[in-house]
Amino acid sequence: MKKTADYFSMHQVVLFLDQEISTFSPTHLPNKKQFWQSLIQALLSRCDETVPKLSEKLFLKFSFDTLARALYSELGEQIYPVFNIFRTNVTNPIHHKIAWLMAHHQLPMVITLSLDDCLEQALLAQNMKAGQDYFVYDQKAQCTTWSPDIEKPIILKLRGSLHDHESLNQGMAIYEYGLGHEKIEILAYALRKYYSILLGMDGVFPYLHHYILETLPCSCPGILVIEQNPEVITDIQRAIQFYGHAIVIRKESQDDFLNKLFQQLGHKIPDLPTTEAHTMPNYHDYLSKWAQELSLISVYSMLAKLLEVAGKYDYAILLRQASLALAIQENASEEVAQIYRKMSKLYAKKHLPSLAHSSLSKSLEILQKFRQSITTAYANIAQVYLELGDIAFQQEQWEESTQQYRHGLEIQQQIGNPWLLAETYLRLAQSAQKQNRVAEVLQYCEKAKEICESQQDTVRLARTYNQIAQMHVYQKKFVEAKELYYQAQEMAWNYGDIATVGKIYNNLAAIALQDRDYFGAQRLYWRAGIILDRIGDMAGASVVYQNLALLKYSCNDLGGTKRYLERSLKYAQDTYLDTKSNKIQELLAELEKNNALSYTNGPELS
Repeated sequence: MKKTADYFSMHQVVLFLDQEISTFSPTHLPNKKQFWQSLIQALLSRCDETVPKLSEKLFLKFSFDTLARALYSELGEQIYPVFNIFRTNVTNPIHHKIAWLMAHHQLPMVITLSLDDCLEQALLAQNMKAGQDYFVYDQKAQCTTWSPDIEKPIILKLRGSLHDHESLNQGMAIYEYGLGHEKIEILAYALRKYYSILLGMDGVFPYLHHYILETLPCSCPGILVIEQNPEVITDIQRAIQFYGHAIVIRKESQDDFLNKLFQQLGHKIPDLPTTEAHTMPNYHDYLSKWAQELSLISVYSMLAKLLEVAGKYDYAILLRQASLALAIQENASEEVAQIYRKMSKLYAKKHLPSLAHSSLSKSLEILQKFRQSITTAYANIAQVYLELGDIAFQQEQWEESTQQYRHGLEIQQQIGNPWLLAETYLRLAQSAQKQNRVAEVLQYCEKAKEICESQQDTVRLARTYNQIAQMHVYQKKFVEAKELYYQAQEMAWNYGDIATVGKIYNNLAAIALQDRDYFGAQRLYWRAGIILDRIGDMAGASVVYQNLALLKYSCNDLGGTKRYLERSLKYAQDTYLDTKSNKIQELLAELEKNNALSYTNGPELS
């Protein structure tokens, strides 16, 4: 604690805060678990006898992030009223203590993932005004005005705030598109310069831990984690072992930590503004009223989405079918077409390609029929063709997938949507790669690259560079491939595309193997595995663990070979990758029989 206090005295600390800070007593806002339970109860209360009785036990314990992402992706702007619960912006002792430290020049920066302005309210109580005594950077206040030379305290709001729908909309977009270059620049500056303390870790660390640990320079004083949840502590420790950074973990509450800090700094805890206990006895009623105002189709769609995220596909299909019946009854053609598309994704996850294809065909038939009367029909038709191509791709029907993608491409070229056009070129490139058409892959990638650069679509540009780099590997151009992988990975980090980051680690390991750097390759595979495991990309993780098994075999570690092959097989089976599962089973059988493998191909790229 003395070392920590010394850094505070030297104005050398940055705090990372999660939403948990704002649900700390005595605000009595619903915490994440309470919010989740009340929302599920409100939605379940709307179900009628047309669907089987659903139990709350069907729904897994989700993080607030997962819940918010599912709400936003399924209902869009209809979810905004839900978050009015958190607009009370009631400060608590933690906010006031942090504000006091900022006001007394001992805390230069706070980085928060909260969606409220509690800290700003606490600073106002210290007679500090935003834009005058300190600066806030969020979706509204663009970071382009930021400079390392700014001497006044800074609040970097990674997710924006709940002040209005526009800000919330942009904050939610972080789940899909990451933080953006401007915020990453400030974040990286803070990690380079300051001793970091992470409070309320449930949201902070899972979201940022790979970026923090990957970019943390040796010169950084260190990171202190204040956390009581043993699951979060285990997650942190697991990540640390892959990155090798020393991080101190203190198992105490945020309030206890701040009280000890004041004592160590030699300050008596000041007379801070009292926080009147704020209760919300009606938030259950509020959510119930919100659910009652939704259409039953929306309620079923919401529950189906949550069950899908929970992996309860059979129940999700039943709810989609119930919403489909209502949409047909109401002659809502566009809604019917969309539900068929969503049902197709569920069938695909259950490895029922014929039913998935049938659902998409029905969606396509409706959209074609009402092409003139439904304004969004043409764009949706193009999207259906992409999804038909995906079904064929998953079944390893490369020619069929290419044909469907080209149907989508023809429409996209007429519509002129640059983002979907770039996506279509990328899908075509992936399909061509499976057919070993290197020149064709590079041709599609070049077109995708041109669009992405013109639209500043960095997310797809990173994937495009990754694809081109793979072709360089096939052509034995390892130096060029490595350079492109690094560029792609930096872009993916900056925009939160963690899946691509993990896949690039896997691909970089293949180049390390070319240099006979077995230890370096192993570390890269470990990093890829922990990232893809964390985000639930089982198909990607299966590739990584298969590659790790082959690396272990080349090092004569038969136990490690078997262990990683078994893990790869489990993930392949969980995602219905039949061809991969069969190949891994053959390798395991061969290993059991001969303690040897005849596998001669190189590592699989992703």
